Amino acid sequence: MRRKTLAKLPLTGEPNTLEIEVYFNAGGTHTRSLHKEPKGIYISACPMHVDNGWKRYRGFTGQNICVKALSRFSQRALDEVHADASILEHLIKRVMHTNQLNFSAEGQQQFDALVQSLSKGNAA
Repeated sequence: MRRKTLAKLPLTGEPNTLEIEVYFNAGGTHTRSLHKEPKGIYISACPMHVDNGWKRYRGFTGQNICVKALSRFSQRALDEVHADASILEHLIKRVMHTNQLNFSAEGQQQFDALVQSLSKGNAA
């Protein structure tokens, strides 16, 4: 599995969920910005609407950060990736601000717990 979900944080309004994922990206030229992205393990934050198991995304609303450069896919590296709490917190806040989103009360608690667990050194 080249992708795993770290958290699904509830939002108020539409979209209703912020999905945080860790995944392997094979690298190459980014289609929108035209800059070269390295191969490696990335963490992404993407707002979406989730309803009855269906996910609906709006283009170009999520963002990602490479947390570990790799020359090829490694399931072990994906399973053992450690997300720095400050990097993840910055990524989530940037997506929230850019898209003018707000956490629900439950979402804010889950966000705080996620950042706190990463601050203590737990793996993502």
